[in-house]
Amino acid sequence: MRNKVWIISVVIVLMLLITGTAAAFTQTAGGAILGTVYNDLDANGVCVGTGEPGLPGIVVEFVNTEAAIQTALQTNENGSYGYTAAGFGTWNVTVRLPAGWRSTAQQTRQVTLTSTQPVASGLDFCIVQGTTSGGSGG
Repeated sequence: MRNKVWIISVVIVLMLLITGTAAAFTQTAGGAILGTVYNDLDANGVCVGTGEPGLPGIVVEFVNTEAAIQTALQTNENGSYGYTAAGFGTWNVTVRLPAGWRSTAQQTRQVTLTSTQPVASGLDFCIVQGTTSGGSGG
């Protein structure tokens, strides 16, 4: 009888370990979020493919509330960023505006990474120095 209880206990523990490992893998499976933060020199909200320069050293924040993950990275010398260890799920990606800068398009973008769509690229941001929009008095 003791052997039977022991074997059942071992089987239950193994099942819990396997289930927990599978759940953990689902939460941490690899994905990537890629983009660029641009200096929108003409403040028109369009900066991709216009020749406007990328901005180095800008902080981009990544939040996945489902998995309770929050991290931030800085853009490289070309204004590009890449969070390559992003787990699957829905992410809010936000550019943190330096003092004296404002967003000319969306400041936060949302993306969902899945096993069939593990990479989200082109999550670009347009920001400009100044507190008022172009053509509105300053």
